[in-house]
Amino acid sequence: MLIIVLMHVSLVAQNRWTKIYHAEEDAVGLNLSLGYDKGYLLAGKHGHNYVNYNWLIKTDINGEVLWEKSFGDPSTNINIQDMSFNNLGDIYLVGFTGYYNEESYDPLIMKLNACGEKQWCRVFVEDGVNFSNALTVTPDAGVVVVLRYMNSTYLTDRICLAKFNVSGDMLWKECYNSSDTSLHNEDAFNLTQAPDGGFLISGYCGYEDPNPPHSWWDKPYYI
Repeated sequence: MLIIVLMHVSLVAQNRWTKIYHAEEDAVGLNLSLGYDKGYLLAGKHGHNYVNYNWLIKTDINGEVLWEKSFGDPSTNINIQDMSFNNLGDIYLVGFTGYYNEESYDPLIMKLNACGEKQWCRVFVEDGVNFSNALTVTPDAGVVVVLRYMNSTYLTDRICLAKFNVSGDMLWKECYNSSDTSLHNEDAFNLTQAPDGGFLISGYCGYEDPNPPHSWWDKPYYI
């Protein structure tokens, strides 16, 4: 059972409400996003023992369900890591899927229209465990996504970006490898578009102290 408690505050009044979704299911909420129409988009998993079904619930500003979608199957793990709306009301989702590889995962990028109907889906089928965990929508209604661990050695191409237009065409893909030999195990967690049109990636890395005994420390990491 998933219980959502949201509070909307206006200048004239204060409105609090509680909604329960999937009371009959073993439901887990993973992501919550404010919609273009001031409603809410919820993403999570449902089914007994946390099976591989994902759900999306789109509500209005009062938490009333406008539509609901479920996708996945018992044998294939699909996991949603991040989501956002573009300026047309379309929904972008990123995460990973085990559909093409039984022993690992591949990055998944999906676009839905404002009614929750799938427009396109892209998967990077690579060796090893790789995934997408962050995105930012661009002014042209496209999307830029973070790709993680795109080299099976996990030593290079640990952080990459890919740009897709609104039709699902990949316009470019870049991986970022530092020349600093004291830096290892870079991980990206957030992606933001900068005012100059570029992108800011934030995360963590392991960094070697130059002083004896040369210990390794987790440090904030920005690209």
